[in-house]
Amino acid sequence: MELRTLKSFVQVAESRSFSRASLVLQIAQPALSRQIKKLEDELGVELLYRNGRGAILTPAGEVLLENGRQLIADLEATKNEVQTAGGKFFGSASIAMPESVGRVLGVSLVERVQRQYPGLRLRITESFSGHVVDWLSSGRCDVGVIYEQTSTASIIAEPTVEEDLMLLCASELLPAAAVDGTIPFAALDGLPLALPGPAHSLRTELADAASDAGIKLDVRFEIESLHTMVATARQGLAYTVLPLCGALEVIDSGDLIALRIVAPQLSRVLHVATASQRQSAAASRHVAQILRDLMHEKSASGVWRKYDAALQKTA
Repeated sequence: MELRTLKSFVQVAESRSFSRASLVLQIAQPALSRQIKKLEDELGVELLYRNGRGAILTPAGEVLLENGRQLIADLEATKNEVQTAGGKFFGSASIAMPESVGRVLGVSLVERVQRQYPGLRLRITESFSGHVVDWLSSGRCDVGVIYEQTSTASIIAEPTVEEDLMLLCASELLPAAAVDGTIPFAALDGLPLALPGPAHSLRTELADAASDAGIKLDVRFEIESLHTMVATARQGLAYTVLPLCGALEVIDSGDLIALRIVAPQLSRVLHVATASQRQSAAASRHVAQILRDLMHEKSASGVWRKYDAALQKTA
């Protein structure tokens, strides 16, 4: 089984399409089909069902995809370790994080990696925290920033910083209950809100807090876009709830007012997580450490607070 053919199979399986995979791999589609057919002949099993809608994995294909990803990752890790031991560093790492975190860390991460490890190839993806967890579990990314307190056989997560949730609004919508940059959670009762859908961890935390406080959240707009949530609040169309990092530039410009939610104070812990199968890879280790360093540095500016395990135990 050739590594090149295995990589081609993984790309077809993940793309669910020979045509899309051929574009990514820059291989003519007939040649790609021959590669997969040769692999199936070698293994003596059918790996993919081909139909008009694309390519669907057979049960045997599912097994090869799972193990093939691991084999490719292990070989890349071995290559990187050997090169690092020889005084060179040409590894690669894929990082995924929530969009709000990416707004604060993305450019700084690229700059720091370029300066410290110029030979390292970096891939950054932004999505919801739940998606990042899924990608870490499946091996589709090496390092992630997540909210979930997830440490499993496939993910190793380290709590790194905490962030408070803020009520964001245009100046003309400043609630009467706002005092010294804070607002009691109970004052959110009846305010028109723009929030993400029920599956989002932010929405879940707010719903749980509302249930405990005996209030009702008036979610007028369900928006699965950080940019649109912030823009909606900026235009005075609704209030929204986000961590400070989600709208820092708009707040600094004076276009939005941020009120820290208190009584109770709502906060979340951000974890730097590593796919366990990639934790030993030099690139993953270096990038995870850079993320932790940057997040701690940003804590000095008030965006986050360094995670304090002792405080958590007494809370």
